[in-house]
Amino acid sequence: MDFKKLNIFKFIIPLFILNVIFTGNAVSQATGSLFMFQDNFHSQILNPSYMRNDDAIVISIVGLAGTTVGNSGNFKISDLIVDDQSGNKTVNFENFYANGNSENSVVDWSSLPAVFIGIPLSKGRLTIYLKEDVESSLKFNLTTQEFSNFGNITSYNADNVNYSGIGYRELAVGYAGKINDKISIGIRGKILFGAAFMDTDNWNYGVNLNKYDDNLELTHKGIGRLVLPITTKLDDNKMVRSMESENTIGKYFSSFHNPGLGIDLGATINLSDKSWLSVSATDLGAIWFRHNTMTIEQNSSHIFAETEIQEYTEDNGYGEFFDPYNLIINSKDNLSHLYRPVVDTASFIQGIVPKTSIHYQYILSDILSMGVTNQIAFYKKNILNILSFSALQKIGDFSIFENINLYRANTITVGGGIQYEGRFGQLFASTDNLLAVVQPMRNESFSFSVGISLLLNKPEEKKNSDGKFSPHFPFYKNNN
Repeated sequence: MDFKKLNIFKFIIPLFILNVIFTGNAVSQATGSLFMFQDNFHSQILNPSYMRNDDAIVISIVGLAGTTVGNSGNFKISDLIVDDQSGNKTVNFENFYANGNSENSVVDWSSLPAVFIGIPLSKGRLTIYLKEDVESSLKFNLTTQEFSNFGNITSYNADNVNYSGIGYRELAVGYAGKINDKISIGIRGKILFGAAFMDTDNWNYGVNLNKYDDNLELTHKGIGRLVLPITTKLDDNKMVRSMESENTIGKYFSSFHNPGLGIDLGATINLSDKSWLSVSATDLGAIWFRHNTMTIEQNSSHIFAETEIQEYTEDNGYGEFFDPYNLIINSKDNLSHLYRPVVDTASFIQGIVPKTSIHYQYILSDILSMGVTNQIAFYKKNILNILSFSALQKIGDFSIFENINLYRANTITVGGGIQYEGRFGQLFASTDNLLAVVQPMRNESFSFSVGISLLLNKPEEKKNSDGKFSPHFPFYKNNN
């Protein structure tokens, strides 16, 4: 195979088509520009074949290792949380319903490395890290209707609510090495520990007003699975009565009862002296949830009669209204079961969210490089995709990069970042949406990564000589 004959357009065109086909809400697990750096320790987590080409030992711990966080959806948080007349932030469902879509979705993720260690070996590099991961996906359909014989009451229905969220940590050990002068491979094994999980399947919530008799009905129906690091107390009917919330965070981070296994794979191919290609498949694995696990089921409703509502919404004849709060107090026994699911103990195996990436990079000069990256995450019933185009300028110890990102072929974001590497450390910050850094609530999709690592035993860079001798003493002396 003649690598030099490969053209960049052979990579861009298929990736563009791939991005158009997968029209679900896109999500990037990290800024695409990070794949431009094989020596970045966050990039080495993303692709296990990435490695440094020197003998430096890389060490980073929580507080320095930074994080990757992101959000992707088809609505803005500012549609839900708005400024009231006094300028204070408030939740406004009316504004959300007015500006929202009939089909809504949002995906959130965060990754927090606690420890990262990279060690040079005789033929490759060893990587060890401990990392915390949280990922969630929510989809729901929203319908509204307005009809009432007394006042203006709206019927709301959130149908087919599908939520999947998981929190787990991974202890990983990996190796990256060269097969030959052109190909490097990486493999990483991971022990997983599930801490929390929730999965709902086609849940329905409703506030429905009957236009004929003006009875108001509240409905709640659905099934799912739930895993929590805290104890859930049940009543005699196996309905959730309460949960022990004391030291919840501590119990979450100390939860190691739900074990699992995973594997990451990667490869990097030097196509020519000026171009290279990398591919990866990560988070291939599953967790056996067996501690504090349960199935949940809800199928309840409650009707407020027309006369009952009128008592609290119409004038009592003296220009006053009854306090509507009393309506809730008087009905609390009937409402208590409405949002308390019936649970049963269970154990199950749950796969984590697998991800793939493909990256192509071309070096135009010692200063400038160009790259294109495609990432796919296989979330619940979705294949989510983002395509990134990056430019990298390297000036001394600094690297500055910019990126243009294509979400669903109809949303474009512009991002960038910087990386600095000195003799004893490396630090970086990157994003795929610069506007979201300033106004995250007004942007539908963004990701942000930041981190610092320490470098030990890094060789000092040698300065190139121009090959000339000085005619001045003491470097040269002419005694003739």
